[in-house]
Amino acid sequence: MEVHAHTHTPRKKWTHYFWEFFMLFLAVFAGFLAENQREHIVEGHRAKALAISLYHDIKNDTTDLRRISNWETNKINHIDSLLDLLQKKSPDNDTSFSIHAAWLVFVNKFFQNSGTYEQLKNSGSLRYFKQDLINILLKYENIMAETKLREEAEVTKLEQRVIPFVQERINYEFVYTLLRNLPIPRNIYVKLKDQNTIDLMINEAIEIKLVGLRRRDLYNQLNALAIEILKKLKDNYNPE
Repeated sequence: MEVHAHTHTPRKKWTHYFWEFFMLFLAVFAGFLAENQREHIVEGHRAKALAISLYHDIKNDTTDLRRISNWETNKINHIDSLLDLLQKKSPDNDTSFSIHAAWLVFVNKFFQNSGTYEQLKNSGSLRYFKQDLINILLKYENIMAETKLREEAEVTKLEQRVIPFVQERINYEFVYTLLRNLPIPRNIYVKLKDQNTIDLMINEAIEIKLVGLRRRDLYNQLNALAIEILKKLKDNYNPE
């Protein structure tokens, strides 16, 4: 009769299982760190690309803000000249008066380059930037919203009140010729029938001037913020 011997595998010590677990933990942890580092690098590259794009958008904004601020100053100067003529009760020169009066109906707008900023907001990518820069961007957005509201309000006022008023007082063809830099029309006239008409035109001109002063102030505020944004982007990302 044969006797079979049974072999027994020695039980492993608890330290063996501990080290197996520890090595597995290290492998998982190392993978986590590597993935985290990879994501950090990817986000860093994305932040750099967005910062460069935002920098150029804001830089283009500053160019247009200077343009529109200078244009607004020119309009205010024309209104001041118109007010001087109106204070004389009647214009000395119909052509000069018509030039200044035409500026009452001229309107211009600031064209914001908002593509990158909207992308940053909609994609949640603002988190890539430091909080102080985000705060300035939000302030820039808020003043921009107020500016747009005032621009639209001025357009509405011009369409409903000022344009019809000016059309009755001067040859409106004059406005078109100024806008298109065409020869001045021969049939120039100014119709200021009485003191009430003059007073009404003075009031309209003053109101438009006040609107222009407020708009110019907003443009200058935006330009100052834009310059601050450009500096922070340049210091942090060297986008140029």
